[in-house]
Amino acid sequence: MENNIYIRKSSRSSISLRIDNSGNLYVYCPLKFSDAQIQEIINEKKQWIDKHIQNIINKRKIYQSYYNYSKIMYLGKSYDIIVSDKKLQIGESTINIRTNVNLIKTLKNWLIKRSDFIFDRLDYWAKIIGVKYLSKNHTNARKKWGSCDSKQNIKMNFRLIMLDIKLIDYVCIHELCHIIHLNHSKRFWKKVEDFLPDYKTLRKELKKYSFVLELF
Repeated sequence: MENNIYIRKSSRSSISLRIDNSGNLYVYCPLKFSDAQIQEIINEKKQWIDKHIQNIINKRKIYQSYYNYSKIMYLGKSYDIIVSDKKLQIGESTINIRTNVNLIKTLKNWLIKRSDFIFDRLDYWAKIIGVKYLSKNHTNARKKWGSCDSKQNIKMNFRLIMLDIKLIDYVCIHELCHIIHLNHSKRFWKKVEDFLPDYKTLRKELKKYSFVLELF
């Protein structure tokens, strides 16, 4: 994995480091910091940097077939992606394609077309919980599975359609409960638990699929 270092200087008063999903290091620091000072901090944090980059390498090895789009997940099941002459096969689903088709864009569109199922689950749980939202939309977010703002607008990551229905339900319930408690207080988690007694287990399981947010 080739790693690059990007320096971002601004009027900020402190320095921070961030490593993205490709292993690139971003250094955010005050304008007055010299190259020597920045390099000194990078050297001091070398162990932390190396550890995080190795974690990224390990994760990409485990899920390599998803990162290179030879496999895809749909509703928790894994399918081989087979590309033949003018056809793309995903399980029992066949997509007619052009010879020079953009595979990643085609797969993304295939998932988005099926992601209304997420809203079906959202509507189902909204009735059970007894809440109403103002709007619902898909999102292409890289960090969040879903969100609910103070105006009760809910956004659900289209990549959720790749996960098992129990995890889709967890995210739906999580965001709907924010209509009642717009925080992560004890009362919020108690409300989630009322509808999902095993939410802690599902929450941990969802974290295992964080790599999905890096796809497409």
